[in-house]
Amino acid sequence: MKEDPYIEVREFSRVDTCVPLQYHLIPEDERDAIRSRIISRASLVASAELPELQDEALSAWFKTISGKLDTIIDLLTSQKEGFASLPMRRVNISGGGMSFATGEKFKAGDILELQMTLYMNQPVTLFIYGEAISCEGRDGSYKTAVKFVHADEEVINAIVKFVFEIQREILREKRR
Repeated sequence: MKEDPYIEVREFSRVDTCVPLQYHLIPEDERDAIRSRIISRASLVASAELPELQDEALSAWFKTISGKLDTIIDLLTSQKEGFASLPMRRVNISGGGMSFATGEKFKAGDILELQMTLYMNQPVTLFIYGEAISCEGRDGSYKTAVKFVHADEEVINAIVKFVFEIQREILREKRR
């Protein structure tokens, strides 16, 4: 059986959604130093396990408090890094890249730094870099597609998890 050449095979699932996102072009002389990273409490403190308590109710209460403190630390860290004021943008995102509207035209091969927050059970704020693959449009409105570069497995896994959570939510809404 001959495969249809027009069927595009992608490594990752994609989803359309809105995320707080800001971008800027990385000058060529700064490209050697780029590294995608997650900005969260994990970068502030080592993850410590709570001690086992005999009282189950007390243990559950401490776990709840710990989770709330983690969320507060994440939010404060995001604000400190400037993520609290990011504009919302419509994106098509996957673990391999994303597309979104830009006000400027980029050339293929340009590297963009993307700052964004992915809202999940535990919000994830990150810096990730994308190489421009295409930029189509005119008169100050362009659809820019980037593939992620210089991203480690932790960053890609966070994006993939986000995409799956959005897809799961879409399926739940369809069932209602």
